[in-house]
Amino acid sequence: MKLGSSSDAAPGWRRVFGAPIVIGVLGMVGLILALVVEGGVGRYASWLMIGLPVVICGWRYVRPRG
Repeated sequence: MKLGSSSDAAPGWRRVFGAPIVIGVLGMVGLILALVVEGGVGRYASWLMIGLPVVICGWRYVRPRG
């Protein structure tokens, strides 16, 4: 039997780890932008990318379950 071939198999790694990887990469890009780019659009893009994990965690905390 091939691993992951059945329809009742556990979700794939992309479904489990996809969003955290994307959020982490965006945070790292934001940190690099904050260090490298001075002023302009880079400043606001870095603020957005660094603040994204905080916003997502707050949204998940406040959002009602169900």
